[in-house]
Amino acid sequence: MHAIHVSGGNVPTIHKLTSPSYTPLGTHVWAAEAIKKVVNLPVIASGAITTPELAEQILEEGKSDFIGMARPLLADPYWPQKAKLGHREDIIPCIRCCDGCFSRRARRGQISCTTNVRLGREDEPKGGSTNYPQKLAIIGGGPAGLEAARVAASVGHQVTLYEKRKLGGWLIEAAVPEFKADFRNLLSYLITQIEKLGVNVVAKEATLEDIEGGGFDAIIVATGSSPVVPRIHGIDRPFVLQAVNVLAGTKTRENVIVVGGGAVGCDTALYLAEHGKRVTVIEMRDAIATDLSGGLSAQGGFWERFKKTNHKVYLDTRLEEVADNGIIVSDGRGRTLELPCDTLVLAVGMKPNDQLASALEKANLEFFLAGDCTQPRNLYEAIHEGNTAANMVGRY
Repeated sequence: MHAIHVSGGNVPTIHKLTSPSYTPLGTHVWAAEAIKKVVNLPVIASGAITTPELAEQILEEGKSDFIGMARPLLADPYWPQKAKLGHREDIIPCIRCCDGCFSRRARRGQISCTTNVRLGREDEPKGGSTNYPQKLAIIGGGPAGLEAARVAASVGHQVTLYEKRKLGGWLIEAAVPEFKADFRNLLSYLITQIEKLGVNVVAKEATLEDIEGGGFDAIIVATGSSPVVPRIHGIDRPFVLQAVNVLAGTKTRENVIVVGGGAVGCDTALYLAEHGKRVTVIEMRDAIATDLSGGLSAQGGFWERFKKTNHKVYLDTRLEEVADNGIIVSDGRGRTLELPCDTLVLAVGMKPNDQLASALEKANLEFFLAGDCTQPRNLYEAIHEGNTAANMVGRY
């Protein structure tokens, strides 16, 4: 034996093995440190060591002799080289979503990555500088638009990116909870890349007139999505908030009901519960957290945290009305219940922002679509569709 490589987890505790964002960084470093104290062999620490700063800290503190990593090298095979040269900002980050490398791989039998579109497609030609540089408008600065701008500018297109608020789209809100802090690395990476590439960012909502008068050769629409507001009596009461507003900083009171047990609802509920709120989740289906992008890995990590909080879950339950001091719901057994709350948080889905796409179509302008403006899904589709759209520019 020449070294001890420390890892952990098995099928029942798959989240310990795959370390989704709900689990701490450096998941197994504690074990490597303990083993190093009692052996004379080199010890390799692994498990959610995703940044050069964390890797250096572990080594400097003497917790291991070497650093082992897998998924960060799937996200960026040049991670060590970029770290060595001091170009940390250029490392494509692993965001520990466990989507392409775990959940989709299990379903499709082929590995891929949310942030590294080329993973699993290395045999495809890698584009260099374009032979047909275009003046390109990208509408929307969310993850799809940012990835499209990065790719298009990197091959020589002249890119103008329109965004009416901060760059990042809903990725800004998604990155607020500490258990999604990895998303901040992705946001920083994408913004840094388009700054380095000289993308012209216009801080306004693009109109049909802007596009028609801009002399653009190509257009990518990545206008994202907006929260759905159900048509229910009392939904306009002042204590009713959208989940994205809560993540953006809108304060809640102490007794919170979250309507919707999908990915957004679960993350918002966990975020509030870990900040000391009494949280109740209402879900029409027979389970919550079933659509977390990392599948069983993310579910395991989510439940390990959520079960430690003050919460209740009502399944097979539908919101019927918002009353003065709470909500009225019905369940699958035909019962009607009144549940008190002082804040109601909606996470019942998103709808495409497709108005500009419709206007461009009526004006007979050709364009590419990317991300949630076609159909709201998750970060994987947004990044991959933005990348694909950018690679289509100049081909037709």
